[in-house]
Amino acid sequence: NTLSLEEYLYGLIKLEISPEWPLSTLCAQAIVARTYAIRKLWEGNSLITNLPAHQAYGGIKAEDARGRIAVDLTRGEILVYQGEPVNSVYHACSGGYTASSREVWGEDFPYLRAQPDPFSTLSPYSRWTVRISKQKLEEILQKIGLRLKGIKALKILEKDTSGRCKLLLILAENTSQIIPGKKLREIMGFNVLRSTFFQVENEKDEFVFRGKGWGHGVGMSQWGAAKMGKMGYTTEEILRFYYPETRIDKIY
Repeated sequence: NTLSLEEYLYGLIKLEISPEWPLSTLCAQAIVARTYAIRKLWEGNSLITNLPAHQAYGGIKAEDARGRIAVDLTRGEILVYQGEPVNSVYHACSGGYTASSREVWGEDFPYLRAQPDPFSTLSPYSRWTVRISKQKLEEILQKIGLRLKGIKALKILEKDTSGRCKLLLILAENTSQIIPGKKLREIMGFNVLRSTFFQVENEKDEFVFRGKGWGHGVGMSQWGAAKMGKMGYTTEEILRFYYPETRIDKIY
């Protein structure tokens, strides 16, 4: 099936955020999702069908009346920075501090910076706790080729500006290993270790991760945008907060 970009967005909004959230938030999500798609095309991804791998898409069944309104109200609007479509990445919840694209992915975009995010501190995902037995973690690590026997401790060696774990030391009886925090999250599962914004406690038979937020933390926090909408902030104000120095441009 061939979809127009606006039709694609109709089937995306409800899957990305709650249709019950404020209209200013829904419009912000529509602009960010449209910008993300335009950016991918601008970078040379010619097929829009590739995009669902990056953003949720549920087709006609996922369409919602308020989501359609948000798409229609913002038709053709994208975020730009110095004349280029913004790399408008987003995530569920920042946990109170957004992350820098340079520190997370090694790509420096001035508008994707680490900054305090007071709007994301009260979401259901702003705080979480995960427990994993030392034996279970050992089994998981062995599956990816790390031959660690008798894991004794985990220690955060380096954090980024936002406080997220960059490097983690794994101490075992036979050896030690340093891995990136985001690698540990990938290994344990993105829905298990919800972010790299965590502290880790070493207990007798298990490790306890006490974390904040959900997702990579770069760009717009969807739960933060929801809070801003409920507080009366406009779509433009929401986007200006999460993507500083950008502006909305209507391209069609």
